[in-house]
Amino acid sequence: MVFGKLHAPLVHPRSLKAKLAAEYTGVELELTPDFAFGTTNKSSEYLEKFPLGKAPSFEQDDFHLTESSAIAFYIANSKDDSTLLGDNKKELAKIWQYILYTETAVAQPIVNIIRPIIFNLPVDAADKQKNLEQIHAFLAQIEAHLSKSGQKYLVGERVSLADINLFANLLIPFARFLPLEEWSKYGLVKSWFDNLLSQPEFKKVLPQFSYFTQ
Repeated sequence: MVFGKLHAPLVHPRSLKAKLAAEYTGVELELTPDFAFGTTNKSSEYLEKFPLGKAPSFEQDDFHLTESSAIAFYIANSKDDSTLLGDNKKELAKIWQYILYTETAVAQPIVNIIRPIIFNLPVDAADKQKNLEQIHAFLAQIEAHLSKSGQKYLVGERVSLADINLFANLLIPFARFLPLEEWSKYGLVKSWFDNLLSQPEFKKVLPQFSYFTQ
């Protein structure tokens, strides 16, 4: 039985959150292989359900939801025995701490760098350097956290929604513009990312991945 419908292109980093949450939760999503940004999300039918035209989006009967982290949380929270939301309220709070930290600290610098690459726009060297510095500062903080905790995951002893969210955000820089040679000094971050890539659920959703190198 289909749990709900995910509106997004088949290949889209932010839709990975929902797909991975579904894999770990054991629910089936209906996908939209014909989804086209700028067309599908501008149609009157789509805007009637999602007035802001945002994607990814999710629908389940008359329930409509946007924001990729909220969608992933709803899917993960659909099962009482979900493994993605920690073992207690404190772990759940920490999971949301890292989700929000990722979205506020590093998501926008990544977008600022990838947008000119995708749309072939002029690049402001000073702005690019500033955004790169913010990304490196963020990676250094994650490295420090993994070192201090001694754990393989951001929160607890297994994959959580915090890991899924961070993985989805780092996918673009690690694959498109941040050379492995420049960030491999964050050895624990590299081990964390490689560990996730090796998980069966991640392999199913992302069967192929190559690091960007110089």
